[in-house]
Amino acid sequence: MKILIVNCVYDPEPVVSAQIGKALAEELSNNGHDVEVLAPFPSRPAGFKFNADFVKDKINTQQLSKTLKVSRLPSFICPKSNVLGRLWESISFGWHTYRYILDHANEIDRVYMNTWPLFGQYGVAKACKKRNIPYAVHIQDLYPESLTNKLPGVIGKLAYPLLFKFEKYTLKNASKIIAISRKMKNFIASSRAVDADKIEVVLNWQEQKDFIPYGDTWPSTKRTFMYLGNIGPVAGLPLVLNAFIKANVNAQLVLAGSGSKLEECKEIAEKNPGFDIVFREVPGGQVPKVQSEAHVLLLPMIKGAASSSIPSKLPAYMFSERPIIVLADKGSDTANAVIEAQCGWVGEAEDVDWLANTIQEVALEQDASLKKLGLNGRDYCLRNFSKEVNLTKLVWSIVNE
Repeated sequence: MKILIVNCVYDPEPVVSAQIGKALAEELSNNGHDVEVLAPFPSRPAGFKFNADFVKDKINTQQLSKTLKVSRLPSFICPKSNVLGRLWESISFGWHTYRYILDHANEIDRVYMNTWPLFGQYGVAKACKKRNIPYAVHIQDLYPESLTNKLPGVIGKLAYPLLFKFEKYTLKNASKIIAISRKMKNFIASSRAVDADKIEVVLNWQEQKDFIPYGDTWPSTKRTFMYLGNIGPVAGLPLVLNAFIKANVNAQLVLAGSGSKLEECKEIAEKNPGFDIVFREVPGGQVPKVQSEAHVLLLPMIKGAASSSIPSKLPAYMFSERPIIVLADKGSDTANAVIEAQCGWVGEAEDVDWLANTIQEVALEQDASLKKLGLNGRDYCLRNFSKEVNLTKLVWSIVNE
């Protein structure tokens, strides 16, 4: 078949969706399908340097093999978190993909999209509907809820019904919907009135091979608790700092990454100079190495954030063979995965007292106990979050629409 992949991020961008898109494109191509990828110019994460040389005002196409090519569309990009900028980015990429699909419809048998909600998705859905092309939509987060929940009360309530129309159109006309957790599948089926049989669950994966060189590494420093990822509002990291300070243990807390809450976290640390709190950047491709410097990894999420999806850092944490302390909604897929794997400790979202007490307990745990929990997580990850298992599911979902 001639398959078009629409990805809002793509290799060499190191983010999870970009690597999923690359793996999917290569697998479909290796299976004999004629594959083209549509993507914007690389821009994620913000501040990351890309060496690729593109002509910014026209489509740039690179033929990677006889059956695989990547076309970069000259749409607007907004690497930094900005509501209006991200909105225009979604609209712009949606418009460019809409025009491209209309112009090349006779070259496309099927479309897969993992693109910006809501307007990026809508552009693809509208064009496919016009040209009667079946498409699969990969849902990484629930919109418009993820957006309207961040808006002031009245504005969010007014915006929701308007934005929901775009979401409803995209899902209603899709031949296949791909959700990243069981909870997300159930929520989409009930809240969008979508037939559950049309929804496949494919968990986001990580490349285990990137973590293997560090599997036997165990830090000789004092007990180190680490969070690695986006230091934004969803993680609730100021709460983590307050819990670490309250625990008052002989340990180190490392926050690795960047984001909108970084300065607030640094201010808390500066006001408490007696505690060993370290901030560091994560160079591209260095996630496994940085995580290997921790004894325990932290996965905090504010209330409601874990209700319908599993963060991509969870399998990355598990492949690092480190125990995990989770703060998440009770009964969420994230909490259940850690409980099922027996690879750490799970508390209710935003529970500072529980986290402080747990840090005190874990700071005194023997290394052997921590290593055993880490191995439990790795084994669970291989069974559930591995590339081999989930890429096969994803390919099947697209080819067998």
